[in-house]
Amino acid sequence: IFHEMAHRIYDSENIDFQKKFEIFFKQNTKASEESTSELLNGNLLNEAMATALGNGIAYKQFTGNLDPSNWYNDFAINALGKAIYPKIENYLDQKKKIDEDFVDYVLVKYNEILPRELKKLQVLFKNILITADEKIIHSDDIIEILSSHVGYLNPTYSSPFDHPYSIEGFKTLPATRNILLVLSSSEFNRLKSINSIFPEIQNWEKIYFDLNKKTEWVFKGTADNKRIFYIFNVSSKENMLKLLTKLQQSDKLEEKEFLISI
Repeated sequence: IFHEMAHRIYDSENIDFQKKFEIFFKQNTKASEESTSELLNGNLLNEAMATALGNGIAYKQFTGNLDPSNWYNDFAINALGKAIYPKIENYLDQKKKIDEDFVDYVLVKYNEILPRELKKLQVLFKNILITADEKIIHSDDIIEILSSHVGYLNPTYSSPFDHPYSIEGFKTLPATRNILLVLSSSEFNRLKSINSIFPEIQNWEKIYFDLNKKTEWVFKGTADNKRIFYIFNVSSKENMLKLLTKLQQSDKLEEKEFLISI
């Protein structure tokens, strides 16, 4: 209850304060475009503050102790919420408003604990757009496979990937939402159309080459706006599961681009 109340308070702040809050981030030398996007546009800070208030401070008020277990079922939110809890408690005790010092503290904690973890599949796949042709794998099966590996998802689904409605949707997609495309080798010619939709993705020749070899693979590419694309070339639900397992165990997750095959 207190977690949700904290969200309402955060969201109801007047527009002048919200603009000032963004300026605090933009003027801080510890902030990067990526961290500001994740914390503000990606809603990470909203969730972390609600977690610190509801699952930290409110829980302690009722029980007398901090909850030793996870406060939120998401690594990034749980980690940042626990990290900024002492600062929020201090500000409440002193009846202080959020200021530049608070933002600086948040950025210090973010830079200490989160950049590597934010590249984990649990975070990258949390808010993802899934596009596929259901003759290969049904959308419900794709979501089931992903959920079994990464937990809670908040996906958007659009199919097929080269339909005019899908293409128009890609153009208006927020940069914080990554894309997962599922296709098969038989769709080789249609895959080329992606090059015109997403020209910022490099190394398409590698995809075409491996597609011609009829292997099954997952390709990761990173666009100029930081959006990440995962393209699965598979013939069955079972092989997608194998590739996802291999992807999760890979030491390449932090690379901007790679291809893993089975």
